[in-house]
Amino acid sequence: MNSGEVDVKPLDLFSGRSLGAPDTEPMSDGVGGVLWQSSEEEGRRLKKREKNRVAAQKSRKRQTQRADLLHQACELLEQTNRQLRREVTKN
Repeated sequence: MNSGEVDVKPLDLFSGRSLGAPDTEPMSDGVGGVLWQSSEEEGRRLKKREKNRVAAQKSRKRQTQRADLLHQACELLEQTNRQLRREVTKN
């Protein structure tokens, strides 16, 4: 293959398998049939998927941390509320 050529693999969308390249995942054009996917496109797609996976993990971690902080704040407010109620009933 020359340096200017792109490695292209045919894909069968009906079976979900590559034609002649078992390690290639199918792409969908919304209609079905055979699409051509270069190894560059596949690399970009995999890189984008990985980046999205990492971003989703970070988002879930931030959401969990925020929920934990809200839970702690709620516990503190409930404790303060109980304490104030006890003071009110004493007087």
